[in-house]
Amino acid sequence: MRGIDAEHIRAHVSFLADDLLEGRGTGARGGDIAAKYIATQFALDGLKPAGDDGGYLQKVEFTGVQTMPGTSFSLQARARKPDHIEARR
Repeated sequence: MRGIDAEHIRAHVSFLADDLLEGRGTGARGGDIAAKYIATQFALDGLKPAGDDGGYLQKVEFTGVQTMPGTSFSLQARARKPDHIEARR
């Protein structure tokens, strides 16, 4: 956990969420750019490739994607436990 750096995570998410990537629709240019970016980060972090042709990417055939109406996603911070608990009399 000590190796996790919030600023590095923020920088990665900022790039991946940028309008430059034009969304992430199936087969879209932005999705390909995002996948190559992530593969590059895996290589820089020393992860062993397990994809097609010894790389980090794997071809997957999709016929289409449909978003379900009313679908949502959210993240909520988990309450932190105190570093210490005071003894009470």
